[in-house]
Amino acid sequence: MNFSSISSSLNSLPLIYFILAVIINIATSLISAISYKLILYMQKEDLKIINSFLILYMSQFIGLFAPLKTGAIFGKPLITRMMGGIPLVKSVFAVGLENFFSISWQVIMLPILLMLIGEDVLFNNIIYKIAIVVVFVVCIAIISYKYKWFIPRLLILKRFLPNRIKKIAIKFGLNEDAINNFIASIPSYFSNKWFMILIAGLTILQMLFLPIFMALPLSFFNISISYFNIFTIYWISYILGRLSFLPAGLGVKDITMGGLLLGIGIDGGTVVKIVILYRVLTFVPSLVVGGLIFLYYGHKYTYKRFFKKEFDGEY
Repeated sequence: MNFSSISSSLNSLPLIYFILAVIINIATSLISAISYKLILYMQKEDLKIINSFLILYMSQFIGLFAPLKTGAIFGKPLITRMMGGIPLVKSVFAVGLENFFSISWQVIMLPILLMLIGEDVLFNNIIYKIAIVVVFVVCIAIISYKYKWFIPRLLILKRFLPNRIKKIAIKFGLNEDAINNFIASIPSYFSNKWFMILIAGLTILQMLFLPIFMALPLSFFNISISYFNIFTIYWISYILGRLSFLPAGLGVKDITMGGLLLGIGIDGGTVVKIVILYRVLTFVPSLVVGGLIFLYYGHKYTYKRFFKKEFDGEY
């Protein structure tokens, strides 16, 4: 296998695959946009779904080029402030909660998936696998129950941040009082049953839809594996890539996905093509749709104009 064979495969890819990738991307992005709107609604902020949708795509586009997740962490709150008129401190906390919810269930699901992928791929002892699941679930349960103890201690780490980052945080309105108010408000999210039902439902939909991205390159190469295997390989590689804090899990996600595909018997040359094609099909929608939205709204909301208005006024 060489570069020419990979290039030939991409050139022969029917347009329908890109169309399907865009449709899946839009559908899953809409689910995420609704979730983001719900979190802000709990903060008594009414962000329109269309604005939430556009904000998501713009932050995804920025995130493709920003190191260590800074595009999502800082870009999304800024864009939310510009497009939705939401105070920065609220949008920062909304992004924080959004990531907390998603990382929580993904970290819990990871050891379960590792336990299920097969004796020949990970450990050859079922007791080890069960032990991993139990330890992860217990740790998450303890942290969730004692979050008022853990969060302040995690925030101690902020003293190691560069002064520039600390100044930006202050400009965002992230002072001690705001953080303490946020911590005190967390139970209101979990105690609202309708909010939790809606978030859980949207999460399940997204959980089931996203692995279809991986099914597309498998289909192109006429490889038939069960949806369970697709689901398992997709989410293990996705979660490990996310925990790497690299943009789109670049490298970590690809190696993990390739290794798991090799583990189920697909030959190495085809695995490389599948991973590359998967990246193309997932990057193109975010790059094209997100880029067009970013360019369209770029002239309307500029960084300099926003900061002059934001930092000279109230939050």
